[in-house]
Amino acid sequence: MWRGMVVCALALWSALALSAPAGPASAPAAAVMSVHPVDAVDMARLQGKWYEIARYPNFFERRCARSITDDLKLLPSGQMHIISLCKKSDGSSDSTSGVARPAAATPNVARFEASFAPPWLNWVPWLWNDFWVVALDSDYHYVAIADPSRDHLWILSRTAQLDDDSYHQVVAQLRAQNFDIDKLVLTPQP
Repeated sequence: MWRGMVVCALALWSALALSAPAGPASAPAAAVMSVHPVDAVDMARLQGKWYEIARYPNFFERRCARSITDDLKLLPSGQMHIISLCKKSDGSSDSTSGVARPAAATPNVARFEASFAPPWLNWVPWLWNDFWVVALDSDYHYVAIADPSRDHLWILSRTAQLDDDSYHQVVAQLRAQNFDIDKLVLTPQP
């Protein structure tokens, strides 16, 4: 994640690194209420490499032209370390790292907070941004991560290409939560 948790995680958080908004997202109560995170997330199963399949355009990934990935590693603290990588249009690489943590006391909830600020600044509350897992394949093959205001959205996969059936499934789940599917931009992968 430029995100993040997953996808972001999250992403999560894939998409989180270069895509995280600058501060906490605010949205009308009606918009927040209609975005629903999945019931539960197994943090251990989120570990590993995720490929960005599609995203809403965002300022933080403006330098990224292709090959966007997130590597997630569960830390003993229960937080997730995120390393986001991408290739710029000139062929050089760009990377960022951050951390995601469950936003609630229960560690298997699908609501996370992520920060890509230097670790010594992680005490500053507004440097943490909300990211929710809003779609998740039962086999953890794909995940969709978004902020509750619907300003940011990432679809991530365990493979560089997501088969058409899986892509249509995740898009249908996002459409059901009133995400603007037309805003999605596909991410070129190797």
